[in-house]
Amino acid sequence: MTLAGLMFLKVVSAGTALAGKLSDKYGRKKNLFLAALTLFLFSIIVGIMISLFSNAAIKDFSDSMIASGNLEGMFGWLFGSEPWRGMFLAEGIPGLFFVLMCLFIPKSPRWLLSNNREQEAKSIITIIVGESRATSKIKEIKEVISEETSKFSDLFKGGYKIALVIAVALSIFSEMSGITVVFFYGPTILEKAGLSLGDSLGGFAIIGIVNVVFTVIALWLMDIADRKKLLLVGTVGVIIAHTAIGLLFLNNYNTGMALVFLMCAFVAFFAFSMGPIKFVIMNEIFPTKVRGRAVAIATITIWVCQALLNQFFPMLRDVIPVGAIFIFFAVILLPQIFFVLKVIPETKGMSLEEIEQYWKSSSIENKGPELKSAKA
Repeated sequence: MTLAGLMFLKVVSAGTALAGKLSDKYGRKKNLFLAALTLFLFSIIVGIMISLFSNAAIKDFSDSMIASGNLEGMFGWLFGSEPWRGMFLAEGIPGLFFVLMCLFIPKSPRWLLSNNREQEAKSIITIIVGESRATSKIKEIKEVISEETSKFSDLFKGGYKIALVIAVALSIFSEMSGITVVFFYGPTILEKAGLSLGDSLGGFAIIGIVNVVFTVIALWLMDIADRKKLLLVGTVGVIIAHTAIGLLFLNNYNTGMALVFLMCAFVAFFAFSMGPIKFVIMNEIFPTKVRGRAVAIATITIWVCQALLNQFFPMLRDVIPVGAIFIFFAVILLPQIFFVLKVIPETKGMSLEEIEQYWKSSSIENKGPELKSAKA
């Protein structure tokens, strides 16, 4: 194994050890799951925030080059009057680094065991969890692999049907809230409110900080407050923020900082509820044997909704007032209030095993959505 691969595994080992110290009455497996999800979401939002600050810094640098008249050569071409070139270059650097790091990522122990390469899997697992636990961990993985014998059609049977509806609906509502529209087109939206491009990029960097702070708050609250309550509060907050943004535009209140504040409010409500909780719920409500296929469907739903919304937003912006689009986002989220109250089960305090047992013994035709702990 390469030195880089060994270092990568050591980092994973440290993260696993940290996650292993998280202990509560809901079980170690779920704690590890939430810890892994925390790292995943935190990486995404920090990356978004860094890109926003990077773009703002490049725009400021471009303005200084234009003011000094120093626009000659390749440097001027990249960062001068057309700073978008430098922004793309800045995005390419971490992308290249990511590709290079992928060359050193060791093979998945689960994949190796699925392909009868147990010795290779054991060597990797030993580095992550230690030799004393490697054998038991291999046994656990083998048991999980043996359970994954379901067919795609099983997702549409019994209680799994409502679980799939929940995962897909949460994905649709999350994207139709307009969160990616705000992050992809936020600077131009702020420009329409009277801010210059430089000021709009700076204001958007503030929104990025809010996104990080409130996502961290959500990850802290995840097993303290009920997830349904977080979703409900977040949904209502997003609806109010969108309505206020829409009215601001429709009444021609060209106050850029007021819009920045309202967009921060929208991102805050989204970040501590709809953003992270959909990933938690969609991974919790499915048993092992169908989880991979179910989460794949929900993930595809997210990307399809993102692609459609962001493809058509520039066209809609040219024919429909921006304020009306935000009012539309608010209206389309109204059904989620009913959905959260009446359909989505509360998974707080439930182990993954208890949730799986619930779906095995229930169906939407003969049981409501409330999960009851086997320990109760």
